[in-house]
Amino acid sequence: MDAGETRSFPPRAFVDESSAARPGGKQVYLVCAAILETSRLSAEREALMPLLRPGQRKLHWRDESAVGRRRVADLLAERQLMSAVVTHVALEARSAAQNARDLAHIIGLQNQGLDRRLRIEHVRGADEPLLWIPDAVLGAVNASALGEPAYLEALRDTIVLDVRTPDSDLP
Repeated sequence: MDAGETRSFPPRAFVDESSAARPGGKQVYLVCAAILETSRLSAEREALMPLLRPGQRKLHWRDESAVGRRRVADLLAERQLMSAVVTHVALEARSAAQNARDLAHIIGLQNQGLDRRLRIEHVRGADEPLLWIPDAVLGAVNASALGEPAYLEALRDTIVLDVRTPDSDLP
C-alpha cells in the first residue's frame, strides 16, 4: 500500500477448515482465513467467478483437475489476497448443530479475553465466492503434504501468517 492510500476498515475474514489424512495414519486439522479490505470485496468476488466451470455452483479444490487447480493458484497469487488483521469472520455454513458449536466456541473465547468486536456469520459456499480462497489455500497445503508442492509454492507469497502448534505437520 502506498503512503497516500487508506485502508478500509474493518477488514473481513473468510474462513475455511480442512481435516486431512497424512502418511503414517496422522490426521491434521487446518484453518485458513482470507483477509480482505472491505473496499475490495465486490471486485474480488467478480475476479473469482470466471473460475467456475459451466454448471458449477461453487469452487471446491477437491473437485478441480490439475489444470483447474493451477488456474486457481495462479489467480490467487496474482490477486495477492492475504493479510494479517482479523475483525470479522464469515464461516461456511454447515449443519445447525455445527453452526451453534462455532458460535459457542467464539463466545467462550470472548469470555477468555478475545476481542468482543469479533463477529461471525455463516454463509453457504455457493453464496460467497470469497470462501473459495481459503478452500484453495488449504487444498494447496494438503496437496503439498501429499507430494504436489507446485500449488503451494505459487501461493507462498500470499500466506502472511503461518502458525503451527508444536506437533503440527509442516506444509
